[in-house]
Amino acid sequence: MPTDPPPLTDHDTHVLRALTATTRFLTVVRLHEILLTQGHHMPLRSVYRCLNRLIRADLVDRMPTRAGTAVYRRRADRRDRHHLVCANCGHTAEIADDDIAAWVSDAARAHGFTDATTGVTLSGTCASCAATYRDDEA
Repeated sequence: MPTDPPPLTDHDTHVLRALTATTRFLTVVRLHEILLTQGHHMPLRSVYRCLNRLIRADLVDRMPTRAGTAVYRRRADRRDRHHLVCANCGHTAEIADDDIAAWVSDAARAHGFTDATTGVTLSGTCASCAATYRDDEA
């Protein structure tokens, strides 16, 4: 039987509020900078710990990047996540696709798995970055 996550610490709450204020995925370093400008002084390692607790509580999404690091965003709900992410600026659009969920469920059942979840991430260049790139080329 699943247990309830532990209550949020003050640091957890500050991190969650900072993530809630944006729709972009943030690196830990950028998140730490935001927290410092808001007057929340905590070591970088504490930000990592907070993020790990918030991920376990299903309140934050973690996404690996092409560079081998990770970025984080406030999770709006507990549905499976599908994202289209700009590889340049981190702008993110959430994608709703029931076909992916149905395919995963069918594949899991065919191989004897249950409770399969999905998280599809597509990356590319957003319109704003593409326009900037085109302007630089002109």
